[in-house]
Amino acid sequence: MFKAKTIVVPTDFSESSEEALCYAGALAEWHKAKVILLHVMESETIDALRRVTMGEEMIGKLKGDIQGDLERLAKLEQVAGVKVESRMVEGVPAYEIIEAAKDSGADLITMGTHGRTGRERVFFGSVAERVVRISPVPVLTVRRPEHGFVECSIGARNIVGLKNILMPTDFSEASEFATRYAIALAKEYGARLHVFHVVSTTATGSDKAFFENKMTREAQKSIDLLMKDELKSLEVAREIRTGVPFQEIVAEARSKDVDLIVMGTHGRTFLKYALLGSVAAKVVRKAPCPVLTVKHPEHRFEMP
Repeated sequence: MFKAKTIVVPTDFSESSEEALCYAGALAEWHKAKVILLHVMESETIDALRRVTMGEEMIGKLKGDIQGDLERLAKLEQVAGVKVESRMVEGVPAYEIIEAAKDSGADLITMGTHGRTGRERVFFGSVAERVVRISPVPVLTVRRPEHGFVECSIGARNIVGLKNILMPTDFSEASEFATRYAIALAKEYGARLHVFHVVSTTATGSDKAFFENKMTREAQKSIDLLMKDELKSLEVAREIRTGVPFQEIVAEARSKDVDLIVMGTHGRTFLKYALLGSVAAKVVRKAPCPVLTVKHPEHRFEMP
């Protein structure tokens, strides 16, 4: 069974991060979990302020404003009735988010993918993708979805229905580990599970059709094994397509009105990570619904 006892929610006070807080509040209420509301003051900004006249005074005022904003969020309807702990730290955002999850023993990080613009740096675009690639705990990303499973309008915050879960798989260890989460969520909420594989080959010319057919047959066998074992007690749909993986995953989610995508990812450094990791980052950026990314525990990341 899927369990969430502690949920870390990074925020830059944008609409996207408030949407993520709404999801965290709904899941925390369902699972009786605690929410840790986290804001990271970027080291570069703080260091720059310390070098100017009256810099420390400006930093003090900035921290006071941020603390006020955190307290405001903690009192919103999004987390009404849920235990909320707010934290403000200095550092590199992705690193501090992951450290907060480790230190608190969090089961889940829930965050938005688009932050503030204008004078302030776009915070969550690159940070969310980095966290998705390296986080040791599952990450639920939310981007003002076209389709979702939590109602986040004023006056309403509840799980309105997790009915359709899309589970892209490349049959790797990372995908197999993510499958456990998808199955647990499907059982927990009575959702239909869509098993989806994209055949992607680099072959061209006369070899292209041969290799695509061969890989399609192998994928079908792998899905049959899943159906026979892990998925036998669930309502399952399955689909195999040929194309660019992230594009096909996003298109499938949109065409099937999917409420949630669950997929595996892992990385060893910021510059080198498995194919599925790069696909996951692109899906997070483009998905019409929330995305839950899961990294296999044996694929460790070393922070530079």
